Amino acid sequence: MSFAMSPDQPSTAETLGLLDSAAQKVATAASSAASAMRKASFGMSPNPDEVAKTMNEKLSMTTEKVHESASRFLGTAATTLRTAASSIIPQPEPSTSLDIFAAALSLNLATTSFSGHLILRPLPNTPSLLPNPRDILNTTNTHMPPAGLTYHRARILPGKRVSNHEPLAVAYCMNTDDVQAVMKAYRDARDAVGGKPRVNVRSGGHSYEGLSCETDAVVVDVSAINHIEPVAVGEGVGNEEHGAVVKVGAGIKTGKLYHRIGQLNKEYPDKGYGLDFPAGVCPTVGAAGLVLGGGYGFLARKFGLASDHLLAATLVTADGKVIRVSQDSTGDEKELFWALRGAGGGMVGAVTELELGLVKVPEMLTVIRVEYPFEQSLKIMEAYENNLPDMDERLTTQLTFVGNSPAVFQGKFLGTPTEAVKLLRECPFLDGTLEPFHMDFVHCPPAEANTKLSLEDPHITNTAKYEEEAEPATKMWELQEPAYSKKKSDFIYAPHQLGPEGRQAIYDRLCKDKEAVMQFEAYGASFKTRGTEKGPYPHTESARISLQYWTNWTDALETAAKEQSMNEWEDALSPFSSGAKYRNYECTRNAKKVGKTYFGGGEGWKRVRAVKKRWDAQSVFGHSVDGSLEEGEASEGEGGEVVADAAVVEKAGAGQTKNDEQEELKSERNGEVHEPCTERPTDRVDEEEFTVKGAKEKYGPGAFTV
Repeated sequence: MSFAMSPDQPSTAETLGLLDSAAQKVATAASSAASAMRKASFGMSPNPDEVAKTMNEKLSMTTEKVHESASRFLGTAATTLRTAASSIIPQPEPSTSLDIFAAALSLNLATTSFSGHLILRPLPNTPSLLPNPRDILNTTNTHMPPAGLTYHRARILPGKRVSNHEPLAVAYCMNTDDVQAVMKAYRDARDAVGGKPRVNVRSGGHSYEGLSCETDAVVVDVSAINHIEPVAVGEGVGNEEHGAVVKVGAGIKTGKLYHRIGQLNKEYPDKGYGLDFPAGVCPTVGAAGLVLGGGYGFLARKFGLASDHLLAATLVTADGKVIRVSQDSTGDEKELFWALRGAGGGMVGAVTELELGLVKVPEMLTVIRVEYPFEQSLKIMEAYENNLPDMDERLTTQLTFVGNSPAVFQGKFLGTPTEAVKLLRECPFLDGTLEPFHMDFVHCPPAEANTKLSLEDPHITNTAKYEEEAEPATKMWELQEPAYSKKKSDFIYAPHQLGPEGRQAIYDRLCKDKEAVMQFEAYGASFKTRGTEKGPYPHTESARISLQYWTNWTDALETAAKEQSMNEWEDALSPFSSGAKYRNYECTRNAKKVGKTYFGGGEGWKRVRAVKKRWDAQSVFGHSVDGSLEEGEASEGEGGEVVADAAVVEKAGAGQTKNDEQEELKSERNGEVHEPCTERPTDRVDEEEFTVKGAKEKYGPGAFTV
């Protein structure tokens, strides 16, 4: 085997020169940013708010220039280095079962019209920054991540704590055809060399446990499938609740969805109503994952969940078939559509497109924000628990505590500010019992309301800044949380309450941990009559309050202690909570009781398992939910519970305190050289299922030689 550099390849000197040029460009851009900030601080109004606003605008502009320059020049340099290094550094043949599978996947995909990127895990015993020679990079595709994309960037998630997972491959797909090509290539690789690594589907990557990018999984990334187009507006919609229907790609983020809805409100000004969608407030969450797992937002008490407004979906099944299911489907497809309305993203297939109904709302809404001193926290929690679930369905709210900082009560009201104030004066929030120090009741169009709730929330650390400009992988990288975090959820079902003891447990934790966060959200109203016929979401008639709580930290060495503290907080709340959890806030601690915890057990869980068995009997897709008992990946537990694949669960939460892994990731961010990857003991498939002989019989004797 010869490793002499091709005469067409750049020399080492040329490569270093290009890298040096890129570094100079970045330095110049950074200098411009600093200069702009200095200039922005002089010669302006003495008003601090105006100064801050101007500085932010200048910094935003220069940051975009830095980002553009760095992406262009470093991307080119990285591509050049990639090509040169692959020519001169020996590459071992794939030897482990999963590496053979990855090579077969690449060989199969290379023969198709796949227009995206396939990034494979580096081979063992090679420098980890050296690309796998079988990566597929469509460098002419300007809508995909830059050609300099590395494996380590491909596996990065917004959640810093779970960004140490090592997927076998990441396939960035541009459209439904690309996803179909990946699944067919996966099927052919499985048939040729055996085995079946899990397939995860990643849209926004916001899974709290990194379940959209697990170790050893094949990740189908749909973040670039982010189109949105109106199907019908006004009378053509065909039902009373919806004022429009839009078709969206599975990779669209909620921020972009809200932005387009705002444009539709302006393009069709004479409807007599506004348009909105009952999704959440974080603008970088993938809409597909949110919708497919339920989706609670600031319209929920009036209009229910985001999943209730899913009208149709296009997906690619485990065997590579493309199907469209809708509310008009029958038979098995009807059951599949039912499951897509809340069973969770990536459970039975890779959804690539959704049709969503936009709800009719007033043309002007009221955004509410009231802040209270932390000292009143116990009274505030009591007022929220005893009043908000029973209030007018037009009011959907959230109550947030961060350590011992002031409590923030915010929400959306489908009426005027005067009506909102009158309503809140009927309960302790504004009847004089509590003493707020800040109040805002803003009358505004739906689009502005969503922006205020998203970007003016001080507890949201990321923004929609890169939604339009940046590439999918870059956005994921740039928007990563600055700290590690561990999140959990709970529900309070009637007739139970937190009561004085439960509220005290929350208060004590907030006093003890300044990084601890607790959010209350009120149910009631539309949920009292929802049932589970619309979808498998179980938190309906009896649900009164949902809790989402977490803590943050910056030192990786604190991870084990922080995770333990969150388990203790969860245990402290267990006497008062229902034990039910929100599917979109999955926690690996609950993996052995998935059925009861996330689906309420009983008939709903049986239906979910039946859908899984019908459409994905071999459990190709997913993580902890599995309807295929004959594969030995799940076993029946008590009360309709399911014991998930222990290996998957262990991998999903494993290694999060390993300082060497965190340092490796840190080094990659700083541009330092990695230590070589070692042989991975993590291949959790039967080695006998894979044979090099069988692979070479399928692909030829030289197929696995670089």
